[in-house]
Parts: sequence; C-alpha cells; structure tokens
Amino acid sequence: MNAAAGKHHAHELIERLPDSQIATAIRFLEFMLLDPVARAVATAPPDDEPVTEQDRRRFHAGQAWFVQRGRGIPMEDVLAECGIKPEDSDGLLLGKARRGLDEDLSFQFEAISRFNGEEKKVVRSVLEGLLLPYEVRRWSAGASAKENQQ
Repeated sequence: MNAAAGKHHAHELIERLPDSQIATAIRFLEFMLLDPVARAVATAPPDDEPVTEQDRRRFHAGQAWFVQRGRGIPMEDVLAECGIKPEDSDGLLLGKARRGLDEDLSFQFEAISRFNGEEKKVVRSVLEGLLLPYEVRRWSAGASAKENQQ
C-alpha cells in the first residue's frame, strides 16, 4: 500500500470511529509521532525501587506535620525564604513566559470556569491528554539541545 492510499485508509477508519473513541485515537496518533526519547519517557515503567523504612518514617513524619499545622507552607513564604519576590516567581516556574490566560482562550476558560465538577473533570482530562505529549516533546527537545551543546 503506498503512502497516499494508507493515509486515505487511515482517514476512513477514523471516520468510522464512534465519537467516544476519537480522543483516544488522537492520543494514540500523538504518541506515535513522539520522538524516540519522548516515547521512552512516556512508556517508562513506574519507579519500582523498594520503599525503605527511612522512606516510611519520612512519609509519616510529613503526614504528622500536615495534621499538626492543618496546611502546607504557602508558596509566597517559600519564595520569601529564598529571597525571591512573588512577581519574579513566574519566570522561575514558567521560563520567560508570564503566567496568565492567552487572550485567544480567555473566553473559553471563562466559560469552563462555570462548568460543574464533573464537566470540569472531563475538560481537565482532555487538556491533560493534549498537554502531556506537548510537554514531553518540549522537555525532550530541551534535553536534546543541552546534550548537543556538550
């Protein structure tokens, strides 16, 4: 089968899919387009390192700390302890991009903010399905660029 015929057949198969399977097909196709490093990261087995007694003690100490205080340490406090002003933190967390809504998407996200809990879960799932492959490619590209510089 030549490439044109293969693509035509793939389009026909996609058209036959029920709507409920479209998102899964898209994620699968995006996965297939990942570079080998990104695919290896996406399919890496979970960390199977055994949990040590020290790990358990630290985990339980952390749980007790939260129970005693009732909350974590606000990010502003952590940043201040490191001498970082809150207005400078976006650059650290997001690179040079400032945090905020893209004007092109502000209407859509405003509408989504009025969804009920279950609808928001669906949107979150869809966004994560779109963003995960993008972030894997972005981080893989950054790692590859750094390796090439060395």
